Amino acid sequence: MKRSKALLYSFIVFFAAFLIYSITISYDLTDLDDQNMIIHYSSAYDAPQAVIKAFKTNVLFGGQTPYYRPVLSLSFVISHKIAGQSIAFAHFINVFLHALCTLLLFLFLRRYLFKENIAFLAALVFAVHPIAIYTAAWIPGRNDSLFLLSFIFAFAFFIEYLDKKKLLFLLGHIFFTLACFFTKESAVILPAVFALYYITNKKPSAADVKQLVLSILLWIAALVLFLNMRKAVFPDGALSLSLLSFHPDNIRMFFDYYSAVLFGRTPFGALFGEVSPWLYIFGAIAMALTVFFAFYKNSFEQKKRMFFWLIIPLFFLAPNLIGERLWFQGNRMYAPLMAFIVLFFSFFTPALENQKYRKIALALIWIIILLCAGKTLYAQAGFKDNVAFWDKVIKESNFQNLTAHKFHSFALISKGRFQEAVNESYNTARAAGFANAEIMYGLAYALYMYKDYANAAKTFERIRQIAPNWETAKIYAGIIASYYSLNDKKQGDKNLKEFAALFNASVQEAFNFVANFDQYMQQQRNNALLHLK
Repeated sequence: MKRSKALLYSFIVFFAAFLIYSITISYDLTDLDDQNMIIHYSSAYDAPQAVIKAFKTNVLFGGQTPYYRPVLSLSFVISHKIAGQSIAFAHFINVFLHALCTLLLFLFLRRYLFKENIAFLAALVFAVHPIAIYTAAWIPGRNDSLFLLSFIFAFAFFIEYLDKKKLLFLLGHIFFTLACFFTKESAVILPAVFALYYITNKKPSAADVKQLVLSILLWIAALVLFLNMRKAVFPDGALSLSLLSFHPDNIRMFFDYYSAVLFGRTPFGALFGEVSPWLYIFGAIAMALTVFFAFYKNSFEQKKRMFFWLIIPLFFLAPNLIGERLWFQGNRMYAPLMAFIVLFFSFFTPALENQKYRKIALALIWIIILLCAGKTLYAQAGFKDNVAFWDKVIKESNFQNLTAHKFHSFALISKGRFQEAVNESYNTARAAGFANAEIMYGLAYALYMYKDYANAAKTFERIRQIAPNWETAKIYAGIIASYYSLNDKKQGDKNLKEFAALFNASVQEAFNFVANFDQYMQQQRNNALLHLK
């Protein structure tokens, strides 16, 4: 009977997690990395040595990116070999991985932390929590579900090794710890996480200390292996504490993330400059609640164990202190969500086990589950396609996010909405003082697609003036193709000769390049117009 109940609970949590995100299988791409991983660099996935190459190159198989994530690369290689460039299948894998994480979390909580009924409720909260949409609905977000899968296995093997002292468990722990490293660079912090677990959850004897020493030696060996393999790909890109930035915009993200988890918020906008004081108020309340959940315990031992779960989100959120955030990257909260759920249910466990308060506590938790499910069903639509995504980012950002506007205009173009793209691109270029080559190219591209060749030519020429070395061949091709489309052969031929001389090519070679540029633009226009039919 007990085993049947466990199987039933396992099925329910897996099915709930899959069902709530099943609609995303029909979603399109956001054009934020997913286009690269599914379409642009997919030819590399067909190579016979693609699996091996995943460990010898960056996550885009040679494309421009600072990330070394072989496990993520492997997921796209396998996905491509099964279903090619199928966007639906890529979304299916994301949903399946989220459901699998939910199932593993239930099994982990049931074995090590809570009674079966409580572990079931905790897993349901994880399954439907709106913070998970950034991992389940955004295709590159699967990096965090892959990380959590490896982390849960690594954590479980470590606990088993500490309890049973069998070398086989330690080897399993190291294998999955390595898998974490090869999934996400920030996983290099995991040895500190596991060491903290040992300190807060074990009463060390002499034999236990030997276990820890052996673990430390193997952690170091695993780190050395990972860092050397990464260095072979990025010789000048060493991981270092010097990468950390304590800029106010990076610090306030912690308030944003904590309040999103505790209050079920699903923001999309980025933070920059002045922000509402409510961000700090709700963030501080959320942080205080996590401390309250952790330390409202009867014994010092319980408080010490919960201290571990209180601290590990800070380890996992270390990437917040590197670089900028162009949108609310909620996928970073996927693994920390596990810790928040442990803290929350550690607080509610006494009430759930007390006949007097059990019904009230159960009612409250089911209300939370239903509210989270409703919010998730509504908010995941922000990942429906590129226009929906950048719409949300722009509307919710507290500043004029020029990069988001640039991507939004390209998204409008991809849907055949050329006039809207021209208007947005012009306003964005004006906000940048008509001095940003990349944003100006977005305007020129929109004008060309709209067949306003006169203004397209002027805009391409403006780019050549403000940034003569920026994408020179592409800019010349845009100028020449625009003039030819206007039947202005004189200006077209003049620029064509300049173009040929600049690149030490024949006029015919230069013309062929321009013809290919125009053919590509026409193809993009035709593809975009299909969305209007």
